[in-house]
Amino acid sequence: MFDVFRYLACVIFLASMIFFLLVQFICDNSLYASDSSQSESIEKDSEIPMFACYYTWYETPYGPEKTWTQWKNYIGHGDPPGGLNPDAILHKEKLRDISSEFYPYVGVYSSLDRAVTRWHMQLAKNAGIDAFVIDTWGPGYPGEVPGLTHQVLFDVIRPEAEATGLKFFVFDETSEYSPHSVETTAKRMAEILKKVIDSPAYLKIDGKPALMIYQLWEGHLKPAELTQYIEIIESEIGPIYAMVTKLRDQPSVKNGIKQHRLYFPDHWLEHPDIDSIGGYATFCHARVEDTKDYNKLYPPLVESAKKHNKTTFLPVHPGFSNKKISNEPWEMSRDNGRTLKDYLQAAKIAETSFILLTSWNEWPESTVIEPSQSWDDPYQYLRIIAEFNGIDFQPIPLPKMQYPDSQLIN
Repeated sequence: MFDVFRYLACVIFLASMIFFLLVQFICDNSLYASDSSQSESIEKDSEIPMFACYYTWYETPYGPEKTWTQWKNYIGHGDPPGGLNPDAILHKEKLRDISSEFYPYVGVYSSLDRAVTRWHMQLAKNAGIDAFVIDTWGPGYPGEVPGLTHQVLFDVIRPEAEATGLKFFVFDETSEYSPHSVETTAKRMAEILKKVIDSPAYLKIDGKPALMIYQLWEGHLKPAELTQYIEIIESEIGPIYAMVTKLRDQPSVKNGIKQHRLYFPDHWLEHPDIDSIGGYATFCHARVEDTKDYNKLYPPLVESAKKHNKTTFLPVHPGFSNKKISNEPWEMSRDNGRTLKDYLQAAKIAETSFILLTSWNEWPESTVIEPSQSWDDPYQYLRIIAEFNGIDFQPIPLPKMQYPDSQLIN
């Protein structure tokens, strides 16, 4: 005889198991603003999820596209002072004349080199970094190799993130610089996101795919345009977790001493489509004399965002130098690691929701934490980050590059 009660019990049990597995899947592929972030293989003490800005605009004559891109000059900044010639091999160390104060430990590489990217991602995980924020531009950028950042995102970043277990998400710079309409820019971004957000490695926050939207301090998008931009994207792919850079500084002089007040403009704090508000950098405008001052400058930012039910991502830097790319150079000293430690401490004191490391590999502005030949310990800054995260950092061997520099001895 058919036992209806046993049948119902089986149905309930199976439904419960499906529900449990679904919840587990969602949790494994999301970061929640209220939770601590855990690397899949690294236990970290810090409860602040940490993202590092990652640049994919590098190409070399010995890479697939056979030309120099950002190693040679900085697009949009004109000719660098004195001219750079990465074809020239300098000094007994045989280093190329590149657009940075520092030199990559792995050598000058192509962003299309999957072995290098895999090495980067494994190192980032070992330091307790939770995700790479992938810098993404329009189809015409960089000029020498149009669409290079898209090619790297689809063919390198996605598969290597899936292989290593490091999360990634898109950082859209096009919305700030594009000469096209908001509609065109948003539709292009939606098409890019369609190709990556289904990846198990794509970062989701509160169950939504994250998208960071870059704006300069003065900003290009008006509030209504940001609404239009987000609405167009969400109509194509569903809800996103919108992270927007809207940090500002109000400098003043008191008793002959320059002072700063960092803030988020009220009309952006009140914007209903922004989930998280923060900044990419402080070195462009809020150039303080002592980086310990951020212990006082950062907390009010978090407090103001909380009042508007927004999370925050605050920038952390190891240093800055644009001497190789600018006729008006400025430098923020690394102070042998103290600068990075000060920023990390300030972000911790402020209890920011997320830390944005600027950057992993922005070599022309020399804000890198990627290992460098220029430091006594190539892994110095990754060790500092790992220590902050409560991790014993473990270096890994240099990669066997897909596109090595044949003119140099490895």
